[in-house]
Amino acid sequence: MLQKILVVAVLVLCISAPSVNALSALHPDFLGTIVGSITIPGITTGNVNFSDPTQLAKFLLDLLPGKSLEVSYPCYNDTMTWFLDLMQGKMYAIEMLDAFAKIPAGISKGHILWMGAYDMCVAARRNVTYITKEGKESFDLVPAAKYCVVRLNSTLLSQLPSLLAFATCLPASCSAKDADELLISLIHILNLASGVTAGKGTACSDEKIPAQGGTTTTLIIIGIIVLACIWCTIIHFFFRLFDKRWWNIEEMNEAAKVTYVSKKRKIEDELDNKGFVREEQPDIDIALENETSFDQTNPAPQDSAKIKTEEKKTWKNKYPIYMKLVLCFSIVHNVNKIFAPAAPGQLKYLDGMRVISMWWVMLGHIYHLGQSFFNNQYEIVDSLKGVLQQIPLNASFGIDTFFFLSGLLIAYTLLKEVERTKSCLPLAFSYPKRIWRLTPLYMVVLLVYLYIVPYVVGGPYSLIVKQEGSPTEFCKKYWWTNLLYINNIIPLNKNEMCMSWTWFLSADMQLFIITPIILAIVVKLPKLGTAIMAALIVACVATISSLVSLYGLPLTALQLHDPLPSAYKYDETFEYFYDKPYAGGIAFFMGAMMAVYMVRFRGKNAGWYLPVFICGWVLSIIAGVCCVMGLYMGGLETKTDMTLGERTAYAALTRLAWSLSIAWVVYACQYDYGMVVRSFLSLRIWTVLGRLTYAAFLVHFLILQMYYTSLRTMLGYTWYQVVTIFWSQVVSVYLVAFIAALFVEMPLRNIEKLFWFRRV
Repeated sequence: MLQKILVVAVLVLCISAPSVNALSALHPDFLGTIVGSITIPGITTGNVNFSDPTQLAKFLLDLLPGKSLEVSYPCYNDTMTWFLDLMQGKMYAIEMLDAFAKIPAGISKGHILWMGAYDMCVAARRNVTYITKEGKESFDLVPAAKYCVVRLNSTLLSQLPSLLAFATCLPASCSAKDADELLISLIHILNLASGVTAGKGTACSDEKIPAQGGTTTTLIIIGIIVLACIWCTIIHFFFRLFDKRWWNIEEMNEAAKVTYVSKKRKIEDELDNKGFVREEQPDIDIALENETSFDQTNPAPQDSAKIKTEEKKTWKNKYPIYMKLVLCFSIVHNVNKIFAPAAPGQLKYLDGMRVISMWWVMLGHIYHLGQSFFNNQYEIVDSLKGVLQQIPLNASFGIDTFFFLSGLLIAYTLLKEVERTKSCLPLAFSYPKRIWRLTPLYMVVLLVYLYIVPYVVGGPYSLIVKQEGSPTEFCKKYWWTNLLYINNIIPLNKNEMCMSWTWFLSADMQLFIITPIILAIVVKLPKLGTAIMAALIVACVATISSLVSLYGLPLTALQLHDPLPSAYKYDETFEYFYDKPYAGGIAFFMGAMMAVYMVRFRGKNAGWYLPVFICGWVLSIIAGVCCVMGLYMGGLETKTDMTLGERTAYAALTRLAWSLSIAWVVYACQYDYGMVVRSFLSLRIWTVLGRLTYAAFLVHFLILQMYYTSLRTMLGYTWYQVVTIFWSQVVSVYLVAFIAALFVEMPLRNIEKLFWFRRV
């Protein structure tokens, strides 16, 4: 046994030699002396001349049972050539050996992906001699190596979270199967790990992605969009430069703005003096347009008709229809809209809540996706049992905040439109409007994910992803579920979901489908409509608690709690409630009920009472802290720290408690119970970033995936490392989101407002 180990050690010694000389580990005389002095039972050296590099290389290679294990003939010959060049000190051969994976420290902490040196391996070149057509001898540099990742499986490794990965750098003629056979043969020589086998088909760097028609189609679509925006921007520029009508309109607009703003400020001051909240400014805009009076005791001015006629001529831009269409795609116009201040009457504080929730979700995904890329991933589990680490662990509450805001804004907007138009038609037309707003950008990102990303992502971890099952391959099978907003239901195996992070859009759309119907009942029968929403909340709570009780479900996405023994067997491939509409329905309908209250009592003086202020904030903070820190206070050390009953109660009540906590924040900001909080959440930066939230949500997980798969080695988990990744992702995500919104989302939204959708 010791003799076999020494033979293998001879091969490993090569990596330590900086140059080739008589005392080098790479020199044939040195290797021959070592190997020739070893007697190996069952192996006859015969007349092997260990001073001859060719015979020595063949002898060492024959120690590996490669030929009997059907290593291909070209691979066998090229490997022997590699051994010869290695002993002759050729740099490419040394680089290939150096690029092999090494056994690292920290295996017990989760360092199980041994990726070697990917770039060094694929960059290795060797000289090849060939005869030209003219009969002359010539030289050329050709790729010498192929980088492959072999996954090792053994009973000794059964406790690891996934199969151990070992990177090889073998001659370019070796196939993935050859890499398996050679590596396993080398391991078996030691007779210390005879149970080791190769698992999850070996992936190699030379496996090119075949050309796809969808790639060309996607590039054409993106090209048309970009060219349309550039062309419209040029037209916009020359129109402003040479068309005098534009100058007249701008002068008239400036004069009208002065009149408009002065009258608006006067009305706002009157409302403040009467105790009305400032956030009810949409009514001011309508009043200014229709020349109605807020104070019914004072008649409208006698010259109201004249003012109204002037404003219609000046304030509303009378651009030609073709120019309005050009402005829809103008880059300059859309950049100005993205960075413009919040519109009068907008609930600005919701932008801050929206952006902070987005960042919270991003932080949670850094942990969720990154645990496979940290070389001390077991320490992550331990660290998440700390107090501050409950924040990323419970990032799912950021999603619940999204559901709350979605229900609030949908109900608030639709009810105000119904009130303005004195008709329920806005409820019916809200369906095409929502599809128009969400689907185009969603589908563009899906096309990029399917047909562009695979060509731009490369590196050792892209091979790991391919072995585990490429997400883009699942998308080719289930892309239609995203288009129909049912990818949180189909497929049943959650690991095959296309763009898995977009389950929120499907769940939100499913909740939206029934919302206009319920709001129609609220308009006609307010008490009945409110009761229906309350009943739906109770039903969602009952569904979640029942599922947790029946299946003993884990409480977090990172599954720190194993499933507890229960009446039914837990299926790890199926998502029971996290991505289902009944999980988000609690917050969604709480938001809708909040909107019903805000519209119904709009313009009425809610008053300000100290007991309400104190009780509201105290209860809200307690509820929020209990939701986020509940697992810490309940115990995370073992799965038995929380009983099945406690787990059921926590899962059922936390979403309701969190929704109530967020509802109070909205109420406080709306009715002056949280002026400091409202001022912070209404900062200009949140307004700008809030307009990019939808695009940021669509691309954030994709960019995070690309970051992790571009790594060359595993990262060491520290809190500082996570913070660094987080802020780099924030910058990257919002930069890409800005481009996506500028070229896709904003033009389509402008078209919606320009044509018939504006009346929805």
